Amino acid sequence: MKIRSAKPEDLSAILELLHQVSLPLDGVAEHLSWFRVADVGASLAGVVGLEIYPEGALLRSLAVAPNHRNRGTATLLCDRIEAEATRHGVAEIFLLTETADAFFSRRGYVVAARVEAPQDIATTVEFATICAASARLMRRAIG
Repeated sequence: MKIRSAKPEDLSAILELLHQVSLPLDGVAEHLSWFRVADVGASLAGVVGLEIYPEGALLRSLAVAPNHRNRGTATLLCDRIEAEATRHGVAEIFLLTETADAFFSRRGYVVAARVEAPQDIATTVEFATICAASARLMRRAIG
């Protein structure tokens, strides 16, 4: 498995995978430079994205293709994006989830009240309009 930066030609496959697992598509193209993909041969095995803001980063779009699950793909993608965020000077990562809180809790993320999100995170398209109010905010200091 190879993890690499997403390229413009990956966009349609990324959007297809996100659609397949019912994750938001809005904003993906605008933040593609901060998306990482996992390739197995010529197949897109997984994806994760990051939106970086002055007060932190929003981890988004973590998805693994059904035929590549239970192989550590999500862990490898998160390890990579978190390490790059740290090198970029990000001090804290936020995310919204309705289904993956157990996975992220094992990675050191903690549930927080949505009102605790910094303003630049709270005004992202994903936070403000796409993710349901039932999505849990999680945060992790990394820097």
